[in-house]
Amino acid sequence: MKNILSLGFTLFLAVTVFAAGGTETLTLKTSAVCGGCKVRIESAVKELPGIKTATVDLTNGSLTVEYRERKISADDIKLAVSMAGYSANEVAANPESYEALPACCKGSKKSCGSK
Repeated sequence: MKNILSLGFTLFLAVTVFAAGGTETLTLKTSAVCGGCKVRIESAVKELPGIKTATVDLTNGSLTVEYRERKISADDIKLAVSMAGYSANEVAANPESYEALPACCKGSKKSCGSK
């Protein structure tokens, strides 16, 4: 009986790991300059399917995302950042979304009131 339970648990773990798919980490250069930018970008990415974590580092203007590659692609993540009004590597910010950002988020770190 103990062997059957052990085998069942092992099979359950194997199926769970297989179903989850591989996890990837993506780091993007963004145009984020302040705390508001950080919140907007992280929120936009975290609502996507397959996202485990999304963290903006304002010191170097990067976004690091841990995601399940079976559920979402790197291009989809870049598009979400663009649609939030920010650049993501080679993908430019969506012009309409960029225009809707507060003035602080359109400038450089020097013109921004918060970090």
